[in-house]
Amino acid sequence: MKMFFSYGRAIMRTATCLAVILLAGGCATAREPPRFSVDDYDPEVTPANGVRHWKTPFTPLGVTGCYVSPIKTRDGRMELWSCVDRRTGPSLEKLGRADTMAERELLTDVSDAKDPATLAENRAFQRGDMRYDEHEGYILFGCVCPDYLPGSVSLAPAILVSKTGEKGTWRYLGKLKGDPADECAKRKVWSDAGSIFRLADGRWRIYLNGFGPVLAAMECDTLDGEWRFLRDDTGGIREMLPCFPKDKEHGGCLPQLLRIDDTDWHCWITDKWPPQSIFHFQSADGLAWKPFGEQPELTRAAFNSVPIKCFRGYYDPVTKQIIGIISVWGKVPYRDMGVWSAAKARLGFLEDDEWWNLYMTTMERNSIGQ
Repeated sequence: MKMFFSYGRAIMRTATCLAVILLAGGCATAREPPRFSVDDYDPEVTPANGVRHWKTPFTPLGVTGCYVSPIKTRDGRMELWSCVDRRTGPSLEKLGRADTMAERELLTDVSDAKDPATLAENRAFQRGDMRYDEHEGYILFGCVCPDYLPGSVSLAPAILVSKTGEKGTWRYLGKLKGDPADECAKRKVWSDAGSIFRLADGRWRIYLNGFGPVLAAMECDTLDGEWRFLRDDTGGIREMLPCFPKDKEHGGCLPQLLRIDDTDWHCWITDKWPPQSIFHFQSADGLAWKPFGEQPELTRAAFNSVPIKCFRGYYDPVTKQIIGIISVWGKVPYRDMGVWSAAKARLGFLEDDEWWNLYMTTMERNSIGQ
């Protein structure tokens, strides 16, 4: 069976492949939850029900995924992307089955770690942040690696583009040139998430981690040009989230950003791995950030202390609400498993098979912030 480009959709693997590192969107292990106890987070900074600022209860979307990007099309339908896997439907609550829009053959600069002259057999694009731009079309910022081997290989930032998002239309722009390439040449870089935006003057800005700061930013005139980090007065890579409570245990991971307009930016970032809580920051210009009210905003207590992972935000201009989507460990929904009912025994699936499930909540814009 052909292996998928983003490691997503592991439910189509054989029972043997289920033991391989193929988590949806490129997560960190086989089909087992991260191991930690209910006491791993600090109760002094945990809201009683695990939730601040968001409406409860959370709505289960009935599908699995991580690192997802909601996009509303011109005809009003919703798309939910997980790297190059796309679901469509009339709303986020009524999404269809996932379909893969591009394959790993596009990755022409991801070499085998042991044989640089050969393309890596298990190369993949992971942790995608999909945006739609009126001029460029679909832009997928994410990271590529030769295989999912944390610590022994780099997870390097890269970009894919497509005018329509459909199969056969994607172009791989390669690993980012300039400063990020220079840093990756010096050492192994594990850049596990981020977001891309077109600025008002036409330039591009990317926020990402893995290069020293909790969150860094870099800019470029074109998507395939020389990217340069924003730097501080000493010449070092600028820390965009100096107010994040960083210490030896909490370095921040899986960041994602949302720009509602040029004066209202939001950032969500998970505290550490395995995740215990999620923090939310706000900015009036995308450069100077402050906590969005009291933080952390979400902890595992919101989901009976089962594992949580990454958080994604989307703004609905019609309802003027921020929509939040979070990945939570649990039983795979019927919508994802039902299609394989005839093959479950052959593929080794059980009725209580577990994976990262998506839950949705909402928040009124500026309920705490500006």
